[in-house]
Amino acid sequence: EEKLTEPANNASLSGVVYELNTNTPISEVLVEVEDKSSLTDEDGSYLIENIKAGSVTLKATNGFYEVYEKKVNTVANQAVEHNIHLTRLSTDITGKVLDKDTHEPISGVKITIADQVVYADLNGLYQIPNVPCGKQNIIAEKENYILRELEVFIWGSEQPINIGLTSFLLVCPGIPTVTYYGKTYHTVQIGDQCWLKENLNIGTRIEGSLRASNNNVIEKYCYDDDENNCNTYGGLYRWDEAMQYSTTQGAQGICPDGWHIPTLAELQTLSDAVGGFANSLKAIGQGTGDYAGTNTIGFCALLAGRRLLNGSFMSLGGYTSFWSSTVYNTYYANYMYLATKHSNLFLLDSEPSYSYSVRCIKD
Repeated sequence: EEKLTEPANNASLSGVVYELNTNTPISEVLVEVEDKSSLTDEDGSYLIENIKAGSVTLKATNGFYEVYEKKVNTVANQAVEHNIHLTRLSTDITGKVLDKDTHEPISGVKITIADQVVYADLNGLYQIPNVPCGKQNIIAEKENYILRELEVFIWGSEQPINIGLTSFLLVCPGIPTVTYYGKTYHTVQIGDQCWLKENLNIGTRIEGSLRASNNNVIEKYCYDDDENNCNTYGGLYRWDEAMQYSTTQGAQGICPDGWHIPTLAELQTLSDAVGGFANSLKAIGQGTGDYAGTNTIGFCALLAGRRLLNGSFMSLGGYTSFWSSTVYNTYYANYMYLATKHSNLFLLDSEPSYSYSVRCIKD
């Protein structure tokens, strides 16, 4: 009687594992046949010996690539060559960019990973789709911040990667922040001047159709009567309300103790610090093309629009105006004007019944 014999375990498989799109060898891929396995070397090569002849299942795995599985025919007493091409997995990367010192979000940061470039939004958030899994470098850069380069490992599921940046702009000595009416304002030293980096947002919001009055209540307007706009851009104030009904140049007005509404001369000094170049004062993301903000000295001006004499609002994202405490004449007060379609800043005068932004300067 003829006996059936088991196939001899004297076949072998060898080859190279490549990445499908780049055709580059991949190391540390586990290649398996039945109960035998091999880990690819730096050249992507594998060798599995002493396997049975005939049809076998070949499997290759690496956490950064799709699993490869295929039936392969081996031959007794022969080495069969079989190269493998793996498809790299990809995933979406999201995160937030924060100032390492203040822990506040940073907008306009350029994020580069795997030849893709995105910019963080006004809340410091960014998202990069379809990032190949594996080791990647993330580069985060923004004017006035130290460039940050991170080496990360990307896996096959969406990953949040938050990034901290360190500013090399000077905060005002001994006064990094000022807490005022429950809100934290940051400071920036520009030459000999110490400024708040954010527009004031204090007081009770009233409708644009109403007139602020001298009633011992600080009254503000929010663009389109929406409090969210005040949270982002600060409040809009009539000149006399901002000055708290004083006409004295350099008055404290609605600013914190030890701070005041800037004089025209102080706004001129600020202008001189940037050579009259408005883009240097605009925050990143404000203005476009040749008029885009560079925020060179950290003033972080937002194009907050204004409230008109008739109580309506105009030009959010189009321009911004900052009151001075200097009276131009009996009917007008001076202010600083920045616009999305101008690269220069202007020092002008206006009826005090308009409502503009307020930025405070240290005494």
